[in-house]
Amino acid sequence: AYLVKKEEEAFLCPFCGAPYRELIPAGVVQVKCRYCGGLVLVPPRLGGLVQRCPNHPETLAVGLCNVCGESYCGQCLYFLPTPVMPYQYVCLICLKKQHDKE
Repeated sequence: AYLVKKEEEAFLCPFCGAPYRELIPAGVVQVKCRYCGGLVLVPPRLGGLVQRCPNHPETLAVGLCNVCGESYCGQCLYFLPTPVMPYQYVCLICLKKQHDKE
């Protein structure tokens, strides 16, 4: 089953601001932005789960760390340039691990 999405129900990628207007299969809680590659949580109003940022419990999580997969708010995800993608969004812990490797 698919959720029927009307144009006015499109939501914006919290990272790049691009509209997401594609059909979302029922039960899917995350999608990938076609423009920036960010892993975005489906808003609860469109069938996604209510997830809170572990660092800011009063704030809804909007995206996932591309490395560890944890959910965070927009303030807690940082972009990291990579050779494979223009960049990926990572949490502070994964960002520090990456810098420690370098």
